[in-house]
Amino acid sequence: MRILRIGSTGEDVVKLQSALTIFKYQPGKIDGIFGLKTASAVIKFQNDYGFVPDGIVGPVTWGYLQELIDAHNIYIIKPGDTFYKLALAHNISLIELTSLNPGLNPNKLMIGQTIKLTLTSKLLNTTDPSFRITSPNDGSILPFGDVKITWTYAPEAVEYMIIVTDLENYLTLTNGYEIDLLPSVNSFLLTTDHLIRGHQYNVMIYADTISRGILKTDPIQFTVTD
Repeated sequence: MRILRIGSTGEDVVKLQSALTIFKYQPGKIDGIFGLKTASAVIKFQNDYGFVPDGIVGPVTWGYLQELIDAHNIYIIKPGDTFYKLALAHNISLIELTSLNPGLNPNKLMIGQTIKLTLTSKLLNTTDPSFRITSPNDGSILPFGDVKITWTYAPEAVEYMIIVTDLENYLTLTNGYEIDLLPSVNSFLLTTDHLIRGHQYNVMIYADTISRGILKTDPIQFTVTD
């Protein structure tokens, strides 16, 4: 793939805009013209995945975007493709294919455009290391005080839900912890107001996703000491 930046045009820009749209980065109209909205979407994508946010789509950004396309079973429109041919080739109905791609006009497909062929995503499962609590570790004995729970970003997360349970009395802490969080939030604090010395706690993090419903991390447990 060539390097894309503001002013670039062509089928590869259509592919870029289509992929960014599927991953909810809002590059504007899919027209094959790399403008300010597309650049803004690229910068947001680069920020989310830890790349240099320069708005230029080079080998690194292209490479990771391609990994996401492959992992999410996304198809790139080629010359001669129609919804009917794709439905036959991939053993799905026209109704299913249309429902997977809302807002897409099947009579105006563009070469380089990306479409979804299935709800299945190889990225989203409970064993994926990208969806793991990173701190504290299982079984940690922590000093009494505020405890920060962090986890790595889950691709396609719409929102998170945190559930913290005191295992000594099996009560769930609901004071701000059993709540929905935006995908950009990947940490929260358990404060001293809600922790009891000597008690063991269990933390579960759930991600609500568009294509796979509710996913959850493995449980993490820790004990609070003096």
